[in-house]
Amino acid sequence: MKKILFIVITFFMFLSLYSQQSFYDIENMKKLSTNSNKIYGVTVMNAKIRPAPTPAEEPIEYLDLLDTVQLIDFYEGYWAVKFNDTYGYLSELFLEHTPKIEKLRDSLMVEKQFEKEVELEIKQLNDKAKALTDWYNDSLECIEREKRVVEDKIVYRKLDYILSFSIEHQWKLLINIRGFVGYIEEETKKGKHEEHIMCSCGDRKSVFIENKYWQLFFTQPKSLLVPFLIDKMADSSMTRLFRYDVLTEGELAVYCLEFIYKMNWYNLSKEYPSNTSNKKNKPDFYYRDKELLFLDRLLKNKDNLNNLQNHWRALYKKKPK
Repeated sequence: MKKILFIVITFFMFLSLYSQQSFYDIENMKKLSTNSNKIYGVTVMNAKIRPAPTPAEEPIEYLDLLDTVQLIDFYEGYWAVKFNDTYGYLSELFLEHTPKIEKLRDSLMVEKQFEKEVELEIKQLNDKAKALTDWYNDSLECIEREKRVVEDKIVYRKLDYILSFSIEHQWKLLINIRGFVGYIEEETKKGKHEEHIMCSCGDRKSVFIENKYWQLFFTQPKSLLVPFLIDKMADSSMTRLFRYDVLTEGELAVYCLEFIYKMNWYNLSKEYPSNTSNKKNKPDFYYRDKELLFLDRLLKNKDNLNNLQNHWRALYKKKPK
């Protein structure tokens, strides 16, 4: 369908360009002047050749009485002419009228009228082609929107039965849901935030708390979740979970482990810098962003990644339930 539309539109554009070929094109005039059936005319006094068929243009050649010019074409009262090596336009008022010249003029005028009619038809066809193209593009967009709606419905139906799938399938469903807002502002009432498990991914509640499907995910035993998440730390694939934050599967796996154990990753060992130290005169987001950058670099280094995984394994061995 796309190929057919492209061919049709290209054909119409070609015809349109051909039919609207500029009458002011000197190169085209030169080609027409080589026709075998050449017709000449004789000028009257004060004849002038101009670069375009309008008196507003300055003359490029002044002709004498009875100069002979080759007649190439006719356009709204002006002859396209050749005089010696000069090409331009001469008003019909400065050319002697003969039956032969008048016959040529009339035939060219009929031809021009036909060209205008063809041009109008081509324009109408171009308009139809454009309307058809717009309709086709709108239809494609509509189909894509409907497909996304259906796909989302299928995903959410699966999510309703998420615990019936394998742990790997559950993970893929959860990290690819469109449109989740990454974080919700933490409530500031004293003690309120203590009812929720905080993750080092920010000083706000995690989506794990706000989303029922993640809540279901975390109801499963540690023996199923923790080994899977530790292995996932090595995955650098991007998730689509958060609308505003770029997050890899490895980073998300770390945050899941933090959620499960109520412990930030940098508290697993003294070798990691704590974002709670040296906070004087510096805003919280400074430490949060610094920590996110540090974790990103840590997971990209194979040795550091293995070391962090081993710390989580040691904690899991100590607290398997």
